[in-house]
Amino acid sequence: MDKKCPYCGGSINEDKCTNCGAMVPPESQLDPDEAPAFEHIPGVGANCDEDSPWERMKELGFFPALIDTVKKIIFEASTFFEGMPKHGGYGMPLLYAIIFGAIGGVIGQLWSLLAQSLSIAPLAMFGLSEQATAMSGQMAFGFLGFFLGIIIVPIAVTIGTFVQAGIYHLMLMLLGGAEEDFEVTFRVVAYSKTAEIAKVVPIAGSLVATIWGIILCINGLREAHNIENKVAVWAVLLPMIVCCLFTGVIVMIFGGAMLAAFSSMARGGL
Repeated sequence: MDKKCPYCGGSINEDKCTNCGAMVPPESQLDPDEAPAFEHIPGVGANCDEDSPWERMKELGFFPALIDTVKKIIFEASTFFEGMPKHGGYGMPLLYAIIFGAIGGVIGQLWSLLAQSLSIAPLAMFGLSEQATAMSGQMAFGFLGFFLGIIIVPIAVTIGTFVQAGIYHLMLMLLGGAEEDFEVTFRVVAYSKTAEIAKVVPIAGSLVATIWGIILCINGLREAHNIENKVAVWAVLLPMIVCCLFTGVIVMIFGGAMLAAFSSMARGGL
């Protein structure tokens, strides 16, 4: 069970309060039900040691800053989000998100084109030349879509990142977990785009990237806002659940309408 600070109710990490920064010996640490009501103290505690290699790009250089940030998020995600700068503008985190969104989009398109190219030879081998020709035409459109995607992806990633962060921040506000401002939530979502590199995995890459991205967002919101894990989980998963339920209702309504129409047509034919 996580221990809490007896002074502010914050979480304890290695005998130090991540909220107020107080050193609390094990015998003084409290169970959650015994701790005082949580009182957020901005700018204090573990988060005061802010660091993101990416945002020190001028000092480190483009590729070292990018690679160091990726390593931190892959191997030390909790530490990274805990110490992530909470202010400094949207530009650098957004650029990071665009880079990895573009990487994910390009890799996804390449896998799709490769799958199409591998399917042409067997079709031609079995004498299905018409189908092979049609598949070649689809590949030509695929290449065109690939180059158009390079232009569209930055716009799509920018819009998507702001919308995703807006939804998560709204959920945090509704759940009482918005301990920081919107920029912090945006930064978590932007740096979570690191998961897009998982699309390099054949076949299952998109699924892996989606699951990993969800985990990073939950982890990031928990650490950056200094909230309980369950609040971060609900903030991320609840919109997905609502979306799935809404889609299911629409499908049921549409399916019922189609079934009624077919039934009416069948009765009319009789």
